Amino acid sequence: MEKVLILLGFALVLGQVSSRFQEKNLKLKANGEECYQHSDCRSNCCLISLYRGLNFCAPKGKIEMLCLPQTTSDTTILCPCHWGLSCRSIDHLCPRRCLMF
Repeated sequence: MEKVLILLGFALVLGQVSSRFQEKNLKLKANGEECYQHSDCRSNCCLISLYRGLNFCAPKGKIEMLCLPQTTSDTTILCPCHWGLSCRSIDHLCPRRCLMF
């Protein structure tokens, strides 16, 4: 009986954590929506749009896509790479791309 109560308590705590995470995720903006800083976006990347005159959420770079390293500023002109990829150049004449470690 004691183990059942402990498991029920643990399940309740996990449920609360999960619902808070989902709540926060719903408040984050999808790709293409206007943003002001990286933390506004589900992708954690807010791009500057020179053509549209506003910032928008964009996906992180996939393999071989052009990239910039993650910056500490609120917006960038190119998104950093997805997890597991690094933004680097093969030689100094080539632009940076998302590549495997």
